Amino acid sequence: MSKFSLTIILGIVILLGFVFKTNIPITSTNLVQVEKCFLDGQIPCLWVSDYNQNYGFPYFISNSPLIYYLAMPFRLIGLSYSLSLYLVIYLLIFISIYCLYKLKISPYLILFFLISSFYLSGIIIFSLFCLLLYFLKRNFIVSSLIFTSIIMTLSFDSLFLIPILIFLLFILHPCVKTILITITGIFISSFYLGPLIFENNIIKTLPNYPPIALNYPLAISGLANISEYKTRSQFWRFTITVNQTEPTLVVVPKANYPGWTYLINSTVTLPLFSQPLNLTTLFIPSGNHTITAFFENTPTRTFFHLLSLISIISLIVISFPINAKKLN
Repeated sequence: MSKFSLTIILGIVILLGFVFKTNIPITSTNLVQVEKCFLDGQIPCLWVSDYNQNYGFPYFISNSPLIYYLAMPFRLIGLSYSLSLYLVIYLLIFISIYCLYKLKISPYLILFFLISSFYLSGIIIFSLFCLLLYFLKRNFIVSSLIFTSIIMTLSFDSLFLIPILIFLLFILHPCVKTILITITGIFISSFYLGPLIFENNIIKTLPNYPPIALNYPLAISGLANISEYKTRSQFWRFTITVNQTEPTLVVVPKANYPGWTYLINSTVTLPLFSQPLNLTTLFIPSGNHTITAFFENTPTRTFFHLLSLISIISLIVISFPINAKKLN
């Protein structure tokens, strides 16, 4: 690997990050939502209940949660949301400097790369790419996990960068090990890639809800008393008494999306779509009932989560000293 080719490829990665906007939109609000997911047991975090006028939105199916996952350990020790995110970014910058120094890049070029990547909105993918170059010949397992992280920085519109990054890595290290690292990274990241690819069109069908004053389930036909409405990131419930012989129609201020399961007294039911807002709408029969809803995996998400789990288990198996020594 010559210094010239390495310098050119690092420059290309920075330009790719700028042109195709690979940087993750970083806000403390997103970290708040990821923390809620973790506390509610929704891992990986997909559905965000507080977005889209509090009607909910599968934000982290189409947007990377990577940096927020990295910031969670700092939240666990009590640091603020903003400080946790800043520490992750500064650590990535420090890691970039260290890796570039170890790769024997000129200090002036290091400074130029860091300033360019920071101002061109590509510091995250650039830092991870530098870390990957450092470990590429040193450790198969770590390299695979880093490439997984790189994939998780990409949005749907920038997924075509994956083969480009693989090609750049192969130019620097033309060997079978490089291909195996990238394939392993793709399989491990399939829990993020799968829904991102196959549910992207469904996400686009969800409307942008106007600020309507609806924050509690509402009976839009018939007589009913609704109480004890409670919500979490992936769950909501309420109790209802229908005071008539005919069923009543209830609108719940939560968006309907594949993966939500609705129960009336522990019996599965299907919602009616309320157009044009597509809010959850249910027919509730006469009497006293408890209505609950859970956000669960669709068959697509289940398949890709299992694929990621199998890939991680396989990586753990080959990480045993005997296997790791052969691989590295």
